[in-house]
Amino acid sequence: MLFKNVLVPLAAAVVFALSPANAGLRSSGSAADDSVAFRLNAAHTNSIVFSGGFSANLTPLWTSHIIGPDYFMDSIVANGTVFVIQRVQAGTPGDILHAFRLSDGRELWFKKFKKHVGDGFSAPAYDNGMVFVVDQSNKVYALSASNGKTKWEVSPPKQPFSNIDPIVGNGEVFLSSDGNQKYSSIYGLDELSGAVLWSGKLNYGGDGSPAYGGGGVYTAPPCNYYRFDAVTGVRDWYIRSRGCHGGGGLAPIYLDGNIFIQDVVLPTTLSIRDAATGKNKGTLHQYWGISPALYTDNTGADRALTIYGDALDTMSSWLVSSRERVWTYKLGNGATFITAPIVINGLVFVGLGGAQIAVLDANTGALLNTITVSLSCSPSCFAAPELTAGDGALMVDEGTQLQAYVPQ
Repeated sequence: MLFKNVLVPLAAAVVFALSPANAGLRSSGSAADDSVAFRLNAAHTNSIVFSGGFSANLTPLWTSHIIGPDYFMDSIVANGTVFVIQRVQAGTPGDILHAFRLSDGRELWFKKFKKHVGDGFSAPAYDNGMVFVVDQSNKVYALSASNGKTKWEVSPPKQPFSNIDPIVGNGEVFLSSDGNQKYSSIYGLDELSGAVLWSGKLNYGGDGSPAYGGGGVYTAPPCNYYRFDAVTGVRDWYIRSRGCHGGGGLAPIYLDGNIFIQDVVLPTTLSIRDAATGKNKGTLHQYWGISPALYTDNTGADRALTIYGDALDTMSSWLVSSRERVWTYKLGNGATFITAPIVINGLVFVGLGGAQIAVLDANTGALLNTITVSLSCSPSCFAAPELTAGDGALMVDEGTQLQAYVPQ
């Protein structure tokens, strides 16, 4: 095993190269293979199709391990580079954005921020050779993806941005503010300059990332659901559920003309609405704390993959058009799902207890493989992992450890 030191400020880290460089990587270098935001894309579907294919049989390519109380948040992978934020727990507050080369895990650069970034489970966004980050000093940063140098930084007016993941679409950076219990705001910034192109008022504060698709930007604070025109910022529709209010919230999801909303006041349902009109189209079973995955099956039909049950031990795939359940996979012996599912080329990857990742056929629900994650830290570092993917690799963010997995 090759042992390589990587210099990281404030918290030591190492990279263990487990396989020859580029082993198993099947990415063609296409931008379509990139993951560019929280839950892989600006629509937050948590699904991706690699142009070079993928496999249920994976092998670790490299591992980066932080020594100390710090931990990695959600990663994105674009243009052959892994971008991930290190949450700094000790010493002076201020998180670190790392850029690792996907082929071998070598650190290319890092950027230290003055404050924390997001809510502790945040991802940067990527587009057009730039990485976008929002920190708790209420600043939005655009950094060069090649060297980490700041291209611009701005502080949009009026509202704080402590728990927000930005997204990028149509040449704009979209983000919504935390606000307060009375109102917050949503913004469209020019990607190249950071200039505020438009803003819209939201009722009550709302954490989480907006979603982009079908020419609209969507945000869903509890009980309040919105669509804004992505170019003009005109509010296309607004729906309020009566009798409730408050802050918080999760990112909505867009797929093929539908918007999927997880609401903290409706913790066991995933609501489906027409993205153009906001009209309610029904609900699915879904536990509020674990995001679903939205994908297209081998017949061209859209499906929703949700986790639910009192013990978080049940996962089902549903046809979006009819809300019919196609298959269900239920764990036994007290086991639980501990990550959101991710769909890669018709394969479902989902984390289980005991440092394992189950791999299922997304079309049938058949179990194809169980991957045991190799840990360079104590088993407790797999207590709350996250799965992401990009450029032909599955990324396993395991708290103090970040691993890249590729087909054998």
